[in-house]
Amino acid sequence: MKKLVVHTDGACLGNPGPGGWAAILASEGVKKALICGVIATNTTRMEVQAAIQALAGLKEPCAVELFTDSEYLREGITKWIHAWKARGWKNKDLWQTLDAASANHKVTWHWARGHSGNPGNERCDLLSSALNHLLRDLVAHFCHLCQAIRCSRKNLIVPPLISMRRDSRHVIRRLSVRLCLLKFVH
Repeated sequence: MKKLVVHTDGACLGNPGPGGWAAILASEGVKKALICGVIATNTTRMEVQAAIQALAGLKEPCAVELFTDSEYLREGITKWIHAWKARGWKNKDLWQTLDAASANHKVTWHWARGHSGNPGNERCDLLSSALNHLLRDLVAHFCHLCQAIRCSRKNLIVPPLISMRRDSRHVIRRLSVRLCLLKFVH
């Protein structure tokens, strides 16, 4: 069985707000990073989604050492999931998907304290946080562009400073755009 070390992290600006997750997979000296951003989400969903995507992307059964800085993720998949199956689910869609994604693998779940110098966790945190800020800026620019188009159609002058906060919430609720990237790390 192939051995793999996976580090995951998820982050979000606001609740809901632009969020992202990152997973770094390492095996036999080869590293691969997966990152994805979502316009409107929360940190919990991003933490769990990072693990789902890391495991779901494996093409064969593997022995996986998965490191996360989310105690909710680790406790949820190792302890609470059994009670949730019996009594009712919290974030049912995520946990059922994670349960299915991990079923074909021998996963050992580890908690890594966030921001404590763990290189894999720090790299995932950097990737997911950078993506959050990119999405926030993308939404703000999109809102500004929409406002400019609306104003130009009415022959109005665009004010130099437009409050993006109100427009951003409107766009965040309405957009279903996802920005996904695949990057190889050397």
